[in-house]
Amino acid sequence: MSGTGSGPVLAPEFQLLCLAARPNVDDDARQALNALIRQNLDWGVVLRGVRRHRVAFLVRPRLRADTGLSIPREVEETLSQLVTVNTRRALAQTAEVCRLIDRLAAIGVRAIILKGVALAASLYGNIAARGVGDIDLLVAPDDFRAAGEALTAIGYVPDGGPMSEARFKAELRGGKDWTFRHPDTGAMVELHHRLVGSRTLLATDFSSLWQARAETHLGSSAVPCLSFPMLPLYLCIHGDWHNWDRLQWLIDLERCVEADQNDALLAFADGSGSGGAMRRAMILGRDWLGSTSFGAQAVSRKAQVSTDRFVERLFGGVGWLREPPLGSAAHMTRSFWRRYHRWETRDRWRDMWEEVALESHRSTDWDTIPLPERLSWLYPWLRPVGLLLRHRAQRAVRNGGDVETEASNRCGERPARW
Repeated sequence: MSGTGSGPVLAPEFQLLCLAARPNVDDDARQALNALIRQNLDWGVVLRGVRRHRVAFLVRPRLRADTGLSIPREVEETLSQLVTVNTRRALAQTAEVCRLIDRLAAIGVRAIILKGVALAASLYGNIAARGVGDIDLLVAPDDFRAAGEALTAIGYVPDGGPMSEARFKAELRGGKDWTFRHPDTGAMVELHHRLVGSRTLLATDFSSLWQARAETHLGSSAVPCLSFPMLPLYLCIHGDWHNWDRLQWLIDLERCVEADQNDALLAFADGSGSGGAMRRAMILGRDWLGSTSFGAQAVSRKAQVSTDRFVERLFGGVGWLREPPLGSAAHMTRSFWRRYHRWETRDRWRDMWEEVALESHRSTDWDTIPLPERLSWLYPWLRPVGLLLRHRAQRAVRNGGDVETEASNRCGERPARW
């Protein structure tokens, strides 16, 4: 599936998801969808892909049996169950988001909601339209510690335990978020003090974001969110950082951009050093989703070739659904390409070097290798050891896990038990 007709060929099951998740399906896309369904598809793989890419709400209406498509009845029933479960989670997360915003406001902490049910409500008009994962809250760096203490006071537990002063300073300097989990509900909150890890790629202060904020209504509450053009640029950088591991992220980006906003958005992306990432997203949106929002923009031959290689290396075969076994040569090769294709979209050398430098700092190393505070300067040098130890631990977990859990772990998310 390629807008040029000469790009990499995707697995038919992934092509099915791309076609079924489109907001609008023309005659050509409808014929392609019917042709795929007439093939000998592995419907088990299709359903795992739906879970993996969190698109049950979007593909279910188009794959329902009463549309005339010959899908197995058990597939339709499973899709209905996935939508029902996700709706329950979305309702629970909505209540929790409103509770957290009110709790933080009570102590004078301003917070902006990133993605989640607020994004679903604003883009799709339905809080359950996106797969429910964690809750992302952005606060000012000066409020980072106070916000963390407020979460702890209502039962959330920080990953790795309370932060020492050395780790807290290191997190502010080289990290972007702090993860909290609620032991009773399974809810997970990522508390951000910066939109993205890089200090140069999307350099903006919280006060400016707050002043330009939009608001989305969740029930009777109005919650603060990012506004255009920061929202699509943030969604693009987030998706690009994770190599577009979830189709849902690309659909979100496509939904929040109108065709007449392309020039302004690209100019804004170019100014932030993210023009390459935005152009890749536009190509993927055009090729996979038939995007009319992105389709009007011409892209260079170099960008098209780079995107085709990205797709071939990371989405070819079963790459769209699962990772090679940890520690294998295939996994190391894939990890290399994931970083390469992330860095190649950086328009400025300083942004690329900043992200290379960030590889030496991961707060997870503090959890994996506890050191006395006076030796915290050793963590960048111990990074390879931390990676090896976590790979071994994750391999043991993966041996008993499923594809959805593996994908969630890789993207830094955990399914809540709501």
